[in-house]
Amino acid sequence: MDGRSDIETAPVNDIGPVTITTPGDSQIVVTRLFDAPRALVFEAWTKAEHVAHWWDPSGVPLAVCEIDLRPGGAFRWVNRAADGGEGYSFAGIYREIVPPEKLVFTAPDSPERGATLVFAEDGKKTRLTITMECATRRERDAMLQMRVDAGTAKTLENLAAYLPTIRKGGHRVEDTNRAEAGERQRRRTHETNYGRRSGRHRGGRHACNSVFRRTSGEIDR
Repeated sequence: MDGRSDIETAPVNDIGPVTITTPGDSQIVVTRLFDAPRALVFEAWTKAEHVAHWWDPSGVPLAVCEIDLRPGGAFRWVNRAADGGEGYSFAGIYREIVPPEKLVFTAPDSPERGATLVFAEDGKKTRLTITMECATRRERDAMLQMRVDAGTAKTLENLAAYLPTIRKGGHRVEDTNRAEAGERQRRRTHETNYGRRSGRHRGGRHACNSVFRRTSGEIDR
């Protein structure tokens, strides 16, 4: 068995300012340029008070955002459900931290799955390259069919919009509350009209933004 997939791979195309490539059988590489200094972009990825505001592709602040920034430390980011509680969880273990140049983390129970983030200076801007490592080609192809590329592109768009708020001293509470209320109403309407009738994948409310969304067992079933 060479791990090759009988799943039809979703086409890989650049999405706006985001470049998407698949250089290996088990890799997905996402690159975007940010109009902000490298230290600021690195900070946005490594402080819970920042990640909570931009991680979810929908734009709704996370219900839970915990970061233990040290080699061997864990993080756990949980999307907010339509009822305001906890939704989908994204967790990992930090393996390498080189401020403000590099982050490496893996799935908690699958060290062969992970991501490497490289923050490179490009003049006064920052070029972020995310290399996602899947366990097999089949898993990589399944992630592409779940539109991990589109989900990640949307998440990075959120990050680009959020970065100026760090420079200005933070995210306004009233903006957060307004976004949460609007998104909860949108999700309720969406789930009422389409959720149970469509039979779609349970992560289908937005494109997936993480190679850790599912375990390999869920993908292979």
